[in-house]
Amino acid sequence: MNATPDSLDSLWGQIKPHLNAKRSAAVKPKPIATTSAAEPQKLFTDPANWQAGRGVALIHADTDTLLGNFTEYLHRSVPNCRKLLADGLNLQISAIERVAGNWWLSPKRVVVKPAPWFEKRPYVLHLNLGKIEAYSSCTEVNVCLEYGAIARVELAADTQLTSTGATEGLVFLPAGTDVLGVMSLDCKVQMRKDLGL
Repeated sequence: MNATPDSLDSLWGQIKPHLNAKRSAAVKPKPIATTSAAEPQKLFTDPANWQAGRGVALIHADTDTLLGNFTEYLHRSVPNCRKLLADGLNLQISAIERVAGNWWLSPKRVVVKPAPWFEKRPYVLHLNLGKIEAYSSCTEVNVCLEYGAIARVELAADTQLTSTGATEGLVFLPAGTDVLGVMSLDCKVQMRKDLGL
């Protein structure tokens, strides 16, 4: 079959408009709905979508330090979606969770893994955790000293504390939890005085 240049040009002239129409139809962008982009964000930022749940005490697993008390909020429409918001005062704790990693600590704090201390002294005190408004009488603790200063105050046994805030309740903390950061000033001063520091 011999094709002449004139017949090829005429054939190309007939096909070209159809090809251009197919290309322009394939390249046309679909219109973007501006309201749908804001909907997922509103789903999680709207406070009406969250329901308050239980109180949770977070303990940093690497350092056994109490990070604080948090209220757990559950999402009303997304299953297994929750967020924890700090609520240090009037909160009854019904769960203890252990977390790990540097993300949970403030930038000023460095993860210090439990190590043999220069000196570890047993001590019994009326433990007042002022920052979380909890109290326990005659509590056994281990005071960890490093270079002559108190580095940690660890609970010697699992301890039940009574909430002294507006909502009464119990707080349970496991043995080895560092409570130095949340102890009241009076409690720290008495401990230093009794230990001769």
